[in-house]
Amino acid sequence: MNYGTRTVTGTGTTFGETGAAQVGDVIRFGTNAFGGPANFMGDAVIISVASTISLKIDSTAGLSQSEITDTQFEISESPKYLPTDSAHNQNYGSPFHDPERLKLSTTTAARVAVGATIVFVNDNPITANLAAGDLLAWGSHIMGQRGNVHSGTTTSILLNTGVVSSIYEYHAVAGENYAVGSGTVKVTERTRSGDFHSLFEIKVGDTFKSGSNSIGIGTIAFNFPDQRLLTLDTPLTQEVAGGAEVDIERGLESGASVNLFSAETLNRKESAVAGLGAAESDSAATTKFALTSAGWVGITTYLDNAGELRVKTETLVAMSGIETGNTNPYPPFAS
Repeated sequence: MNYGTRTVTGTGTTFGETGAAQVGDVIRFGTNAFGGPANFMGDAVIISVASTISLKIDSTAGLSQSEITDTQFEISESPKYLPTDSAHNQNYGSPFHDPERLKLSTTTAARVAVGATIVFVNDNPITANLAAGDLLAWGSHIMGQRGNVHSGTTTSILLNTGVVSSIYEYHAVAGENYAVGSGTVKVTERTRSGDFHSLFEIKVGDTFKSGSNSIGIGTIAFNFPDQRLLTLDTPLTQEVAGGAEVDIERGLESGASVNLFSAETLNRKESAVAGLGAAESDSAATTKFALTSAGWVGITTYLDNAGELRVKTETLVAMSGIETGNTNPYPPFAS
């Protein structure tokens, strides 16, 4: 899951095929909505399917904000408004709403390439009590990325998986063509075409990508207020037509802000939605997870001050014959 581009990349998946993930469906990261931070990373609505291994979601607001890598998933036809409704899709996996989890706020000491696992920083992670399972976050909240921590030293943080690419979208300036062999390209923002990234985001050392071109950026110059003249490290190998789409890609630039957060605990309030039929309703009848009706049900669990499990349920859509939704036994655990 790439938070910056909202793109989900699968392995051996069948996105878009009959009986598989479709536009408008809900994808659930993790297969147990009541399994805590290691087994439930949130829900999102699918807005496009590019291929059998690539789809895009509408928002990351319903996600835990943790790294989502090598994770099983479920596809359902649950109500589409629920993933971004904080009343029914909330957890304390999001460090941005829990300042007590912030361990260290620092900057990178060197550029980090896409796929690299070592992030050198300008402060000491060890004195900040870095631990395996912590979360490293960087970039703006909208374009931000995440990585789970493996270990660290006094000057660096080692991630479990490589840094994913952050991609910023622009266009080549219209009316000018950039031939094979050219060493410069002018780029601009075209908000009407979906460019929502400031030109100030482009940094020396980033990668210029258009067509088959994938070239480092050597220098950046102001051309007009809404343009940048990019000097590339090597000449273009494919022509870039005026108005063509241009992506600027990077891992982490030197001096980028990074924040280290502690891992989520299991004793906080968690809310999720499950599709439950008559059989599940009968199984839960004498437990704290008792339902008032089968259907799509919002379920909130938390521990009270005495450490006792508390459960609240709310029927969101009363119906029978649920065929997509929760595939785990219900109730999820003894109560």
